[in-house]
Amino acid sequence: MKTLNAFSPLDGTLLKEYPIASIGEMEAALLRAKETFRIFSETDTGKRIRLLKSLRSVIIAETDNIVATICKTTGKVKSEALMTEVFPVLATLKYYEKHLKKFLKPRKVPVPFAFMGIKAGVSLRPSGIALIISPWNFPFQLAMIPIISAIAAGNSVLLKPSEYALPVGELIANLCQSAGFPSFLVQTIYGDGNTGAELIALHPDRILFTGSTKVGKKIMQQAAELTIPVLLELGGKSPMIVFADADFDRAVNGMVFSAFCNSGQVCVATSRAYVEESIYERFTAAVAEKTKQLTQGKITEDDLGFLVLPSRAEALNGLIKEAVSKGAKVLCGSLSGKYFTPVVLANVNEHMAVMKEEIFGPVLPIMSFGSAAEAVRLANDSPYGLSAGVWTSDKKKAKDIASKLQAGNININDALISVGIPSLPFGGTKESGIGRYHGFSGIEFFSDIVSIAQSSGRHPSSTAWFPYGAKLYPDFKQTLRLLYGRGHFFKALRSAFRLWLRNFRR
Repeated sequence: MKTLNAFSPLDGTLLKEYPIASIGEMEAALLRAKETFRIFSETDTGKRIRLLKSLRSVIIAETDNIVATICKTTGKVKSEALMTEVFPVLATLKYYEKHLKKFLKPRKVPVPFAFMGIKAGVSLRPSGIALIISPWNFPFQLAMIPIISAIAAGNSVLLKPSEYALPVGELIANLCQSAGFPSFLVQTIYGDGNTGAELIALHPDRILFTGSTKVGKKIMQQAAELTIPVLLELGGKSPMIVFADADFDRAVNGMVFSAFCNSGQVCVATSRAYVEESIYERFTAAVAEKTKQLTQGKITEDDLGFLVLPSRAEALNGLIKEAVSKGAKVLCGSLSGKYFTPVVLANVNEHMAVMKEEIFGPVLPIMSFGSAAEAVRLANDSPYGLSAGVWTSDKKKAKDIASKLQAGNININDALISVGIPSLPFGGTKESGIGRYHGFSGIEFFSDIVSIAQSSGRHPSSTAWFPYGAKLYPDFKQTLRLLYGRGHFFKALRSAFRLWLRNFRR
């Protein structure tokens, strides 16, 4: 039996050994998920809401244990684990508890006048088995919110957690069991990237993947061959634009937080910043000074955790060296050793790799700009489009700049906040992903959208049915002219009356 070892970034200790699921075990899990879905999909919305409430209660009761597991698995500090992992999940549960009945209620839609007497509507039906492939940087939040969305919509779930966050995947399975979820409603499958591909080959009904753009493209290609709908939440190179009229201190604090939260291992982290020329020197100096004050070492009280993948530091150092060789200046920080200090780079330009490639670590390059148009051009000059930030005291300018940025999530005078609001759809543009979840979008993705048109069935025929006859064309044309253009009212009225009479043919 092949196994995976889970080590803690805190001290390198072995947390647990996990068996990699075999093909047979995955096939058995899929069959259990199908049978569970057959039963669970018929449960009413009220029962699903009660399950969500039960899960929320369990999470509240187990908060300290959840935070401890996240910290041991990822090297996060406790405050970040609570704020960025547990809080969004609780907020999402509460949101769906309140709005799920409304989201799942069939809704009527208008029909053209020509279909008078027809009632039309749209309903959502659970799609089946949801495969959720979650990442290591936020292993609790980015697994639980998709799971909650899928369950709320009436599906069963196969969770494949990152091989670097297996204890959190096990924790999630235990929490669902403690909440009284039906057996096999949520199953955790342990394995690596090959395991994910093997699960997709078993043809689940939906796939939600969070991870790198490179892997996301492979998943999309495999899913396309099987015609499986996918939602991809991929990489980012999120820009922050700071104008001279922004609240200086708030912008400094916001930039440091959005760049170094979770040690920069955040898909929506600020990984390139643009600051107006007139305040550039003062601003970069203030950011560097604030960054130097960040503490690391004690997860119970400090600001910074550890890199989940220490090997990432080598790649980041390569980006830093390349930038310095082209004229960039290191204002503070070093990535050598376990206890790194976050790096702030000044005097960078748009041609440096550090301004183009996804960083996913504690490195912040800051560039100056001269005009709003230049700032927008620079911010949009990227294959990524996940998140962006605008900082200015001018509300009109903020809205104008935000309307021009190519990103799925935009924050104005705040940092990373949009991802934490459960009612806002979340996802990226360009190579940062496809599709949206959170809020109603999360329910919709895990559902089949069914359109229903219903006639009273009281008449023996219908306007558009055979035989057509010679008068159908001129009568229909007169009616269309009145409805959608300009037509003679009384002529069209007579034509419409003759069309209506066609319903009574035998």
